[in-house]
Amino acid sequence: MESRRRVGHFKDRKVADFRRVLKRVEDPHIRAAIEKDAHLTEAALLLNIAVISLDNKQRVYLCALAERYKKLGGLQWINPTEVGEDCLVWLSGCCSDQGFERLTQ
Repeated sequence: MESRRRVGHFKDRKVADFRRVLKRVEDPHIRAAIEKDAHLTEAALLLNIAVISLDNKQRVYLCALAERYKKLGGLQWINPTEVGEDCLVWLSGCCSDQGFERLTQ
């Protein structure tokens, strides 16, 4: 795979302003839950890609955090078990912006 350049290598970068907002979350359980999958959120923010995850709690926490960190509002978070066949159509259509709502909606 790597010889065909299908694997992307990126430096381990963090979204510093996202981490600062995350440190201000008062509830330690919610903060820990968001930190657990922060790498997904950071990758989505840095690369402008959608997140496909079964974790609805994470989505709810990020929706609440989007009030303080506006960049999260443009993030697509899709649970494939909730959208069913539409997820396959969306994936085969190169993950267009059409058809799935953003975190703040």
